[in-house]
Amino acid sequence: MAISKFHCVTNNSNNGSDHKFMQLLDLILSLKWLTVVVDFLGIIGCALTLYIIIYRILKKSPTLLLIYKLAIALLIFSITSLVSSITNLFYYNPKSEIPNVSLLTIHCCLSRSLMALCYNASIALLLITCYERYLAIIYPEKFNLSLHTRSQVFFIAWLISGIMASPNLFIITAHESHPYFCKLRPEFELFYHYYFPIVASTCYFLPNIILICCYLRLIIRLKSMVQVVGSLSIPPAGQYEKRKRQVIKMLTVITLAYAILASQWAMVLCFIGYHGGVLDSMFTAFSTFTLFFSMAKLFYVMIPLANVIIWFHGNNELYHHLRLMLHPRMKICVFHRKNRVVPIRSSLVNRPINNNEPFTPLHELS
Repeated sequence: MAISKFHCVTNNSNNGSDHKFMQLLDLILSLKWLTVVVDFLGIIGCALTLYIIIYRILKKSPTLLLIYKLAIALLIFSITSLVSSITNLFYYNPKSEIPNVSLLTIHCCLSRSLMALCYNASIALLLITCYERYLAIIYPEKFNLSLHTRSQVFFIAWLISGIMASPNLFIITAHESHPYFCKLRPEFELFYHYYFPIVASTCYFLPNIILICCYLRLIIRLKSMVQVVGSLSIPPAGQYEKRKRQVIKMLTVITLAYAILASQWAMVLCFIGYHGGVLDSMFTAFSTFTLFFSMAKLFYVMIPLANVIIWFHGNNELYHHLRLMLHPRMKICVFHRKNRVVPIRSSLVNRPINNNEPFTPLHELS
């Protein structure tokens, strides 16, 4: 929720130490500009990822399909955040006439709802993928999920994410004095006490804890499998197990990035719920909270950019095609990257394309 924090800090600066408050205001403004830069880089990264997956990679593994879906959600997230940040920075003028508040209220509702929807959907996609990987590795003989069923599960995930984000369409409005900022409607104060803590728990804290615990167990399990296969002197299978572990490590790093970058925003949501959505007094009384709010928003919008960096670092195919795009005349046969696993061709690795077992295509993972 973008509250009129600049206005509150400015009021404080008139009543207290002007120099300190002006420094704080400059720092907050710098964070806002940095947020715009991060959003722009996130848009470029997600768009580049989608271009490579759609037009340059013919046979797409399940991990690439997951990255494709995450990139779509995070691209919408970054675009919405960028539009909102630019609106606050470029169109806010205290001396100008008050614009159409109804249009700005629609902008506030849609932008906050879209950002919440995209974040919730990306977390849901990670949870579903984690569930698939966990059962496929721990209980491979019992687990089989068809492509049709998986598509239905993803649709339900987006639907539930939309339901969780839908209250933002009704509880947010434009600020009366500073309409280019958004605020929560005061008449729903009791609802905020329950809604925001529930959102912080179910969409931020709890999913990240589940994902981290599951992926850590999978890494330990795959490490033991690699050691067992290696002791049996089966190099192709051992290579295959290493490639599975590489994918699980990448998903673990993505989960850690979500947990670290979104934790501060989850704390902001808890503050909003605790104070019943009335945060103007906190921004006025505690200038450090204004700084914390701006930093939390910055870390929150860094999630798409962090994901893009992890995707290109952890996925062989994306990294390979990125280098081909950057150096089109260079023939790349081997990845000179530490801990990269060279793709192998073996009867243990190749599987029919129409095989619906979700973990089988992991044999062909980058």
